[in-house]
Amino acid sequence: MFLISKLSSNREKLCFVAIAILLLMDSCFAQPAITLSKSSGPPTTKLLVSGIGFAPNVGVDIYFDTTDETLVITDTNGSFHDAAAHALASSYPGKHWVTALQRYGGQGAQNPFLVFTNWSQFHFDTSRTGLNPYENVISKRTASRLRPTWSATGIDESFASPTVADGLFYAASQQGELYTFNAFSGKLVWSQYAGGCSLEGSPAVAAGIVYDQDLCGFVYAWNARTGSLIWKEQLSNTGSSSPAASNGVIFISAANSQKAVTTLYALNAKTGATIWTAPIGGYNGDASPTPSLGADAVYAITEGQLFALDAHTGNQLWTYTVGHGRGAYAAPCVANGVVYASSVDGNVYALNATTGTLIWKYATADQVSSTPAFANGLIYVGSTDNNLYALNAYSGALQWEYATGGAIYSSPAVANGVVFDSSGDYNLYAWDADTGALLWQYAVTDSLFAPSPAVANGSVWLGGDNVHAFTVAAGDVPGSSASDVAPDMGTLRPSGQF
Repeated sequence: MFLISKLSSNREKLCFVAIAILLLMDSCFAQPAITLSKSSGPPTTKLLVSGIGFAPNVGVDIYFDTTDETLVITDTNGSFHDAAAHALASSYPGKHWVTALQRYGGQGAQNPFLVFTNWSQFHFDTSRTGLNPYENVISKRTASRLRPTWSATGIDESFASPTVADGLFYAASQQGELYTFNAFSGKLVWSQYAGGCSLEGSPAVAAGIVYDQDLCGFVYAWNARTGSLIWKEQLSNTGSSSPAASNGVIFISAANSQKAVTTLYALNAKTGATIWTAPIGGYNGDASPTPSLGADAVYAITEGQLFALDAHTGNQLWTYTVGHGRGAYAAPCVANGVVYASSVDGNVYALNATTGTLIWKYATADQVSSTPAFANGLIYVGSTDNNLYALNAYSGALQWEYATGGAIYSSPAVANGVVFDSSGDYNLYAWDADTGALLWQYAVTDSLFAPSPAVANGSVWLGGDNVHAFTVAAGDVPGSSASDVAPDMGTLRPSGQF
């Protein structure tokens, strides 16, 4: 009995020793790993980095590319959680790397982060500011280096402003087809036929879904990567609005031509279910208005009236006459508590966004069908009098104007101190945003009937009878270049600030 007990005791000791050895081996050979709170975003994106498999109670430096951004201390399990880092403001579009490197011992892990400066809906954002604040490749110095890189023909006319999101380029066609290209190569990724009616609005991309409306009043939601249909809803019998996608809600308008009523809709972005509707005037055959969002309000222009509605309920807040009953084709621009509205009466209006009180108005020599853009205290807008205007956003005073050779129906795009717009003279222009000095222009031989440019990822895109892409090569510009190859961890050095 004593012998059996002793053997049992020895066996237990051997088991404990074996388990200890296994745990030690697991600790010695565990590989560090990290996860990122986001896998893509524009320059300056905030990231939260978490890691496991490091030594316990040691310092770990978090690098974005080769820049040491922060130092964290692992816990007793060799883990850390939600360490803050940022994509560098100078990061060019493409693949970059986040590295977590143990300060002593050299153990580390790396994950890629994709930098994109998206233009994800009409006029960049739901406020329709027309400003891409993240663009860092195109500048006043590099705009002259823009060169055509690809074009897409045979897409049945794309007169809506294109959309660029997460490396994909979306163009809506007059024949009711949505085309999706690789934004960098121009290779067709997928296309979907909406169903026989023209896609008049610019697509909007949010949370992996692309939305658009056709002229028959249907709103579509497709998977942004694959093109598979998620839902479609017919709101009325006609529509040409560009959707505004914000926080799980789609704001869009449609009209009933028989009842001569135009309605603004708020839809559930996941299902297409109607949240609320609000009548916003009659319908006389003009385009159904594209809405813009401010702080808790949505704005739209129809039949010469600017409507302000509560974004949560659809209740009317105020109205203001811009055009004396005539149609208006531009979306308002909302910035710093002011709504900027264009009108075919030839005026640009600035109104208090909360009260609708007129702040100033500026008269051009002809109709204004261009959505204003706001950047650095200036408003940029085109007129069918052939001019692009830069106005002081606070007083309406003229800063500069530039005469092109044709009417400007399209809406200007602004990025990194450069203003882009197209003209009826078949040219795409780039101006110094401060002075109006011409930086670059390119003759496009096909129709330029009201296509508005989009600017992102070092490129400018333009629709029309065909789609065109113009690019500044990031390799030609000093800065934080992208790389498919992760930095050698052996060359990374801690910052002296930690």
